[in-house]
Amino acid sequence: MKNTKAVRVFKSPVVLHFVKDIPSESEVHAKRSMLIASKTIDAIMQKDYPINSFSRRLKVKQAEFNQWLSGTHEFTPQQLEQLNRILAIEFD
Repeated sequence: MKNTKAVRVFKSPVVLHFVKDIPSESEVHAKRSMLIASKTIDAIMQKDYPINSFSRRLKVKQAEFNQWLSGTHEFTPQQLEQLNRILAIEFD
């Protein structure tokens, strides 16, 4: 016969108060992606680059570049470096 015990769930109001304020990993990534997209759009507009043709300069398809600007794209280090090199913007 198996000895099975129910798992005890412990809910401390103090712990729950602090845990609810910790952003999930996906929230952190989403905020970072949106910040990068916002900085990119601002830099493109500041330098008077036409947004529609800027994707050619990056050597990516327009649809992919639109995803970058939507704030939902997971940027690779190479993409960040490419944007930094062309637009002279820093991503913290």
